Amino acid sequence: PAPVAVLGQLREVAGSPAWVPMAAGPGRNIAVISSSAADAIAVLGAAALSLAGQHRPGTARFTVATLVPDAAGPVAELARRLDARGHPVRIVGLDGFGALVGGLAADVAARLTGGTARDEPHYLLLHGVDGASGILERKDPDTLRSGLDSLRQVLKGGPETGLHVLGWWRSVQRLRSVLTMGAGVDDVGCWVAFDVQGGELGTLAPGIVAWSPRPARGLMFDRYTQRRPEVMVVPDISEESP
Repeated sequence: PAPVAVLGQLREVAGSPAWVPMAAGPGRNIAVISSSAADAIAVLGAAALSLAGQHRPGTARFTVATLVPDAAGPVAELARRLDARGHPVRIVGLDGFGALVGGLAADVAARLTGGTARDEPHYLLLHGVDGASGILERKDPDTLRSGLDSLRQVLKGGPETGLHVLGWWRSVQRLRSVLTMGAGVDDVGCWVAFDVQGGELGTLAPGIVAWSPRPARGLMFDRYTQRRPEVMVVPDISEESP
């Protein structure tokens, strides 16, 4: 079976984990929508640590991008914990983000053309994607492609090659601005929303209107495994699980 990313706990009697299968297929990316750094960082951290625990040491790659100042400390701690589990970890800041996305997009295109998948899954964790808006808007003088074009290529074709994006955006509008012109809402198969009114989420999942933000609660929807969104409790990743 495909590994699963555990994002938190469903708010239900059984207290089931809120999990997302990360198979090598279209749309297997995750978006966290939140103006709160703490909630978003907790969800991305839980997802990364849960995935790391399902792969034998050295059989999965993690690239963690720090694109807003609030994420620097938590990202360093997350990288330490992933490294302790024996997985290669690369930390990238704003200065290297454009080159990272451009290189990954070229790799995805080559793999899709040649029909070659990765030997091990690659998880790309983006902390504060909209913090890199200026960098993503720049165009490569040789290819005339912008970083935004490259990110869309990674979202659209990456999962089929074993590359999955787990990213944090600060608003629905900023996520939607990425999911146009070469990408679509189906390319982010799962999202978790915090401090967002139900009406704003209609562009991602039509018909959602009866939702109001609540402290430490998020609304999770995986369009490939759920019939309707479900309320999720923010995970606590301050200590290692037994």
